[in-house]
Amino acid sequence: MTVGIEVLLRKLLRVLSCTDGEWALPSELWEMLVLSRKKNESIVVDDTIVITVVEIRGDKVRLGIEAPREVAIHRSEVRDAIAAQSEASTIANPPVEENAATE
Repeated sequence: MTVGIEVLLRKLLRVLSCTDGEWALPSELWEMLVLSRKKNESIVVDDTIVITVVEIRGDKVRLGIEAPREVAIHRSEVRDAIAAQSEASTIANPPVEENAATE
């Protein structure tokens, strides 16, 4: 069964596209892979990211994530705040064209 999960994750990662450091999944493929893990069990993503269940206490689960430094890892609410701040900054300071003709 483990081999099947690894194959599925590899296929999923092939579908993902990376643009400007942001991973995007085509909207028609948005689904969630749900896996069960016990304490000290792990999930490996693309042979470079290891997610381990460190602790389970009540309704909270602590995860340990081992990944290359260049991989950005954020809680979803932090990612959303970063995206909102970036969008607000872009609106407030639109990019200036370098080759703009002067009159």
